[in-house]
Amino acid sequence: MVATGAPPVLDTPFSPAGFRIVLARNRVRGTDDALSVFSMRAPTSVTHYIWSSLVVCQGLAEDDAAVFRDEIEAILFRYLNPLDVLHGRERTMWLLSETEQNQLARVMALPPEDELDYIFMAGASSQWTGPVRGLHKTMATLAQILSRHPDFVTGKAVCRVPVNFIFLSDAQSLERAPSAGISIDGRTSPVRGIFAIDTNSYMDALVQLGEEEARELAAVEFSFSGTCIRAQGPLGIPIYRIPHAIHADAVRSVTIVNGNRVTFESQPSSPA
Repeated sequence: MVATGAPPVLDTPFSPAGFRIVLARNRVRGTDDALSVFSMRAPTSVTHYIWSSLVVCQGLAEDDAAVFRDEIEAILFRYLNPLDVLHGRERTMWLLSETEQNQLARVMALPPEDELDYIFMAGASSQWTGPVRGLHKTMATLAQILSRHPDFVTGKAVCRVPVNFIFLSDAQSLERAPSAGISIDGRTSPVRGIFAIDTNSYMDALVQLGEEEARELAAVEFSFSGTCIRAQGPLGIPIYRIPHAIHADAVRSVTIVNGNRVTFESQPSSPA
């Protein structure tokens, strides 16, 4: 599927019972109408790839088939590292940038014994500082402290429950979050995205960071209902890895930690 000249569709069994997975790949430009269903907006000149996956479990009850579908999609999520995912009744759509597509090709070319190490690569905090100077440093520090649960590495703990999250960074870096959102970090490994904590863990995370560092931070609360991976640290504080950027429309508030001063708060939607 990723090799030069490979067919755009793959239909192959994945179990002795004859259950199948059907994958399709389509290369598109930023102007293509096929991109309009995704929340991400690409520049017109940028190439993207849309993958689709269909899990066929002939003769299996829908509830049981859903278990297989979730297992397969958890694996695809780790390999594809998508910018966005759309879960349909039959097919799931995965949006990849050209960078992710190239990374996927590199993974597929690795020997089997090296493959997992590359997929779950976790570098030092200096690699997690992102394209905006210092923007991801705080969350990377928390990830180093808190993400010790093995599920964070294996990708078993996949969450899809709509919930609000908090992203922490220095206050100056987050001034534009209500208009620009939160960008993905700058790593070149397949696990890039953003790290976040849930709203219940806010104070616990500040304690972990220490009073001096926390004083300089701002907290962005945002809503998210896609796929992410959860880890739980030694003190029971969960941290989440979200595979893509957070759009400005999802930002609910920005609060300066020192003095608990709210600098932005979104207006609630008016009733229909």
